Amino acid sequence: MKLSSSFKEGRALPNSDCAHCQHYDKAKMSCAAFQGAIPAAILMGHKRHRAVLPAQVKSWTFTPFLNTEKWIDHFSPINQ
Repeated sequence: MKLSSSFKEGRALPNSDCAHCQHYDKAKMSCAAFQGAIPAAILMGHKRHRAVLPAQVKSWTFTPFLNTEKWIDHFSPINQ
């Protein structure tokens, strides 16, 4: 999946929904809810992803990790 051109690295900022969501793929820096790039406003934390958007291909929205251990595993360095 392509990344938003306005946020070339595609890394979710700590205050974004993506950084705390089960659907964010850190390795690919993408989300299956969006066919192309994750909208920059969501990825950068300027807009929340609490409702399905017209640009989505799946009806997923922000789904937080239910326990800290899964969150740590998901966001630990890729090649640890």
